[in-house]
Amino acid sequence: MDDYLLKPTDVPTLIGAIERKLQQRRPIVPEAPVKRVSELLRENVRQITQEWLKEVKSHKELMTVRLKDSDRIDHIPPLVEQLARRIEAGSSNSSKATAELGEAHGISRARQGYSIPLVVVEMRLLQRVISFILQRNLIRMDLSTVIADMMEAGEGLQEQLEFSIRGFQKTARDAA
Repeated sequence: MDDYLLKPTDVPTLIGAIERKLQQRRPIVPEAPVKRVSELLRENVRQITQEWLKEVKSHKELMTVRLKDSDRIDHIPPLVEQLARRIEAGSSNSSKATAELGEAHGISRARQGYSIPLVVVEMRLLQRVISFILQRNLIRMDLSTVIADMMEAGEGLQEQLEFSIRGFQKTARDAA
């Protein structure tokens, strides 16, 4: 109560104050529903992409490879979608689509003039951006699944990196 009542207060004054408060009460706004990491990844894919590109553009060595922004970011939305699917499936087994996506990315980066260390840097920056965005949304996350989901996301990113490196090396072998 925000009203001040002086002691001793008579009962009718007290009842009147309580009734006024009950009539003026505001409804409690329900909290936003909790979400799994996969849902938050999908909802924030544009922000993930933009923040990742910003990180990449501030990395001196990555910027030695001249690319249009669209060529630099084209793999991010499908990669985020694959992560979300992996988290929902709760499976550490890689899918054919995951392998193909990673390999295609590695092949593309090899042709664009990247080195393997630069592919690794890109993935590290993506992991950082995803972690920051999820941290900003922590209050909206289902805490009963967040650790397992984050572990699955980390494994998925590492797996994508592995497939990317394999694709990169395949391109280098084919060129030799």
